Amino acid sequence: MSELLRCLAVLVEPPGAETERIAALLDLPDTPQGWEYNAIFLEQLYPYASVYLDVSGMMGGEARDRIAGFWRALGEIPPPEPDHLGTLLGAYASLADAAPDGVEAPAKRARAAWQRARAAFLWEHVLSWLPLWLAKLEQIGSPTYVAWGRTLGAWLTSEVAALRLPEGLPAHLQAASDLEPPGDDAEAFIGSLLSPVRAGFILTPTDLASVAATAGVALRAGERRYALKALLAQDAAATLEGLAELAAAPPALAGPIGVYWRQRSLRTSRLLRELAAAAR
Repeated sequence: MSELLRCLAVLVEPPGAETERIAALLDLPDTPQGWEYNAIFLEQLYPYASVYLDVSGMMGGEARDRIAGFWRALGEIPPPEPDHLGTLLGAYASLADAAPDGVEAPAKRARAAWQRARAAFLWEHVLSWLPLWLAKLEQIGSPTYVAWGRTLGAWLTSEVAALRLPEGLPAHLQAASDLEPPGDDAEAFIGSLLSPVRAGFILTPTDLASVAATAGVALRAGERRYALKALLAQDAAATLEGLAELAAAPPALAGPIGVYWRQRSLRTSRLLRELAAAAR
């Protein structure tokens, strides 16, 4: 399992000397190319947990600090980017490898404690966002990275079945405030729409292009906040309706975390439909 995770983690980095060999080991349909990596991980789905778990919708913030805190709790120095998916997979592989051996009572107790730490890490910092991310990758990824994502998802499913996971929502999700109506602060509202943990869904440039095409308005080149502001300025009602359609179709994710994302996404969809009706 740990070797599989390390192979999967390598492919979250830009293609390099080992990419072809690892793609063959994972039985991917092709070797990931640099342009594919850039188009997915640099332009659509950033492979950083904090982007999806922090209320800012950006890298860093309190979400990254919580993840770094896990390393500190184990007496380790956090890596520079503790929330990067490759780092998370590598850390989990190391946790699995470091489980204490032995049949004596102290060793059994230590192994049980290590198992709880492993389950907590998976629950708090991986399961809290990765299934949602993988569902979006399935929609917009290239065939090679979709196959990679399915392999990662299959491992995740088997690991969930093998572990006794914590009860209650991960702290990242508990701490996230709901998406609120814009009021007098349209900028803050746009920012919250781009924060998955608040809006309940991931809004990519591909999604914005689809909304623009359906609304019959022009999509401005630039980062998502700028593009979304331009869409709303051209036709607020049609843009809000298009966003509501996206939020109204959450992926089928399992367990209480899946319920969280589904409820939040559907709540956002209802709010956006109300705002669209008011804008007509």
